[in-house]
Amino acid sequence: MPRRIALFGGSFNPPGLHHRRIAALLSEKFDEVKVVPCGPRPDKPEVGSVPSVFRAALCDLTFGDLEKVVVDLFDLEQDTFTRNAALESRYASEGEIWHVVGADWLTGGSLGQSLIHTGWERGPELWQRGRFAVLTRPGHALNQGDLPPNAEIFPIQLDDSSTEIRDLLLHGESVAHLLTSPAFGTSSATDSTGAPIPPRGPAAHWRTSAACCSQIPPIPNARSGNPNSVPMKTSEIRDSL
Repeated sequence: MPRRIALFGGSFNPPGLHHRRIAALLSEKFDEVKVVPCGPRPDKPEVGSVPSVFRAALCDLTFGDLEKVVVDLFDLEQDTFTRNAALESRYASEGEIWHVVGADWLTGGSLGQSLIHTGWERGPELWQRGRFAVLTRPGHALNQGDLPPNAEIFPIQLDDSSTEIRDLLLHGESVAHLLTSPAFGTSSATDSTGAPIPPRGPAAHWRTSAACCSQIPPIPNARSGNPNSVPMKTSEIRDSL
């Protein structure tokens, strides 16, 4: 029997306890969970409001200690956005790929009008042949007729969101109850949009853990336009935590 791999992609801007709970739930049902934070997205300009190095570090702090959960920083290292079809091909040799989606992404599926059909590259093709791990969402009733041919439903009730975290930070309110303790230690500073930013900027020394107060060293920023800059490496980020 092939290994079952849950592909859990997203902007994780920032990753919160709700994301961690989803990953933990999936790890009980799958052989491996791949968390893939996306790079810059044309349809979500707010993703670029947080430096990639910061989102990468926060993802490692949020998911790094979960068994069977692997954080793949490929998109952030390359400063790109890899579509779901390409991600499926990337991991296909490792096992059976299941795309993790919220129930709201399936609305209109019976009519070929779901967000997967209309928003994903090769969406109609993936709908027919792909496998989907469907998460229930508060306020989004799941119509069984809208399910793709190969789907499993995973009930989970989470009201939190990254938007809520950013809004609270913007208004100077605590987000300690929405982030892991190590991640909370890095998220006290915000920019004008409410997005958490590291003190002194993305490439400077900044604190990453409230518990151990370790520091991330400067890492070249691939977005800087400097021809001498190089993409950040996953190992550089993880080794510095």
